[in-house]
Amino acid sequence: MGKLISALPPLRPVQIINLTTGELTPHNEHTTKVTQLVEYVTHQVRESYAQNSTKIEQDLLSDKRRVQPAEWARQNGYALPNKSELPEGVKAVSRVEKLYQHKLVSEVLAYVVNPNPRKQSPSFAPKINLGAVDKQMCVLNIEDNQIHLDFKVWDERYLLTFNIPHYLNSRDVKKWSLPTIELRKGEPCYVFSVEEKIPTRAPSHSQAGLDLGRVEPYTLAVVNKKGERIAHYTTTPRLKHLNGKRERILREKAHIVRKANHYDNLGLDSGVLRLEAKRKARKALILGQETARQIGADVTKKLSNHNVSILNIENLSWAVGAKYGSKWAHSQTQETTTHALLRKGVRTRRINPKNTSQTCHKCGERVVHNSRTRLATCVECRARFDRDYNAAMNIAKKKQTSYPAQKSRNGDKPSPTGQLVEDNPHNSIFKKHILTRIAT
Repeated sequence: MGKLISALPPLRPVQIINLTTGELTPHNEHTTKVTQLVEYVTHQVRESYAQNSTKIEQDLLSDKRRVQPAEWARQNGYALPNKSELPEGVKAVSRVEKLYQHKLVSEVLAYVVNPNPRKQSPSFAPKINLGAVDKQMCVLNIEDNQIHLDFKVWDERYLLTFNIPHYLNSRDVKKWSLPTIELRKGEPCYVFSVEEKIPTRAPSHSQAGLDLGRVEPYTLAVVNKKGERIAHYTTTPRLKHLNGKRERILREKAHIVRKANHYDNLGLDSGVLRLEAKRKARKALILGQETARQIGADVTKKLSNHNVSILNIENLSWAVGAKYGSKWAHSQTQETTTHALLRKGVRTRRINPKNTSQTCHKCGERVVHNSRTRLATCVECRARFDRDYNAAMNIAKKKQTSYPAQKSRNGDKPSPTGQLVEDNPHNSIFKKHILTRIAT
């Protein structure tokens, strides 16, 4: 029996009670205090990084200990600066300092371990992780399909009540985590994570391969233990439409960026064009997320019909840099699909994608591609088939991953070879280095 940690959609409280006075508190009064806390912590982190960016990056790279971000910051002397700017009457200074330390260390570490050569410096979005503090500041309880959060903000203590999404009733939720608070359009949103128990599926005699592309969002092939085709599936018209719309918006964004660069070379104002390019990028991101979600749901449904226990996917660690960038949403699609499959007990396995598109799945010889018809012709057996179907078959027939097993976080037992491990979404910034504290 395994476990899966996933994030819920952003929630807003349906009721707020001031525990000091015992009265209902208007949302705008609570929103003001929480916004002030998030903005204060974010501002302090930005200033600290601007002044000590080189030192903290070098310290993080040289220290390989697996400790909590706040604890690591305390041990290395990273304390909350400008404590005099705190509002009057604040007594929980040490808790605010933990929020500051966790945000600073976790987000900077995500930047220094990112292998992308064109990575951007940390932007420090306005959000804080309440998992960094103790029960004197924040306590979580679940009762009667509602979440009750006892949260101390500055000098006031509030009891926030949230409604649990109805779809969680069909899942075996074991634990809840303290939320991350994000500012969205000036209003705080609470993002909770849950730990679910997932079933284990008995090994079957069939496995599948998933090939992702830009023209054809996905192609799925199911084979038996001899490598013979059982079934194959392609993208639905709706998914093709969503993917085509995203590709069109990305082309429009690229055209706007080229035009803005031309304006800059001529000494003209390109501010409006830059804003439009950002709007296009945001729209493409939303479409990419929706496409990935629908692909994950579609693939999960099809594999369940064939009782498949293993899905082979490509290892995309090579797809980094400006050549790929935001053009490919394949990694996001793989993560979404893996997340959906784990709830069904289906394990995903990364395989080496080398020559999966250049080799005939029947005889193993080289194939020649026709870019106009998207057909592949084998130079040996002269078989003709769709190039995406050929790649999916080659991926499905891979027996095992070409990458070695990785040790688990506790360092004792290796995790299953090639299995994708889901990290806590709230702590993905500090993944492979720390564990998130789960509230009981």
